Amino acid sequence: MAKKRLNKNLVLVLTLFASIAMIALAVLMLRQLQSTDPARFVALAEAAGADEDWERAALFYHKAWERSADATYLVAQGRMLLDNGDVGGALRSWQEALVNRPDLIQAHTHRLKLLFELARLYGNVQDWLRVKSAAEELLDLDAEKTPAELAFAHNANGLALIHLESQDGTYAAKSLPELEKAVSLAPDVAEYSIDLAEQRIEQGHTEEGEGALG
Repeated sequence: MAKKRLNKNLVLVLTLFASIAMIALAVLMLRQLQSTDPARFVALAEAAGADEDWERAALFYHKAWERSADATYLVAQGRMLLDNGDVGGALRSWQEALVNRPDLIQAHTHRLKLLFELARLYGNVQDWLRVKSAAEELLDLDAEKTPAELAFAHNANGLALIHLESQDGTYAAKSLPELEKAVSLAPDVAEYSIDLAEQRIEQGHTEEGEGALG
């Protein structure tokens, strides 16, 4: 009788230990899942962004990137850094995204837009060379692009070629086809038509330029 009671107690003890081990394992797995799941950091980043706390938002997006290796979080980090006034940090984020995912259209377009704005603001040769390089990378990319993305890239490349004429005398003539492609892809964007018309007039195609303006 005592032996049966002992066996029964042993079974209960073993069952209890097994239950404790299972609970401990479940807690460990949950912690591991939480440490690799970027969702909570994305939620924190979005909340910080809604409060216009761009620095914290960028930090949380970077943590999401570290836990997922998803380069789209680096794109988001770059946007937050730019909103916070960190131009260099934004460019580095998008460059890092492209190192990890060279076909990431979002990173290409954000980088090109910022480089284009900087070139128009400062206008030196090195700035326009960076625009030309970034635009060509986007245009050469073997990935699906929207007409708007293509139009912007062609327009940016065309203007870069114009500003780099001192580096290569053939660039001015090469700029026209780029500007024309931009207008054909996005005829409703007035800036593209104006850029094309002004360049046509600059190159002596007065009637075509005035026609495009009018």
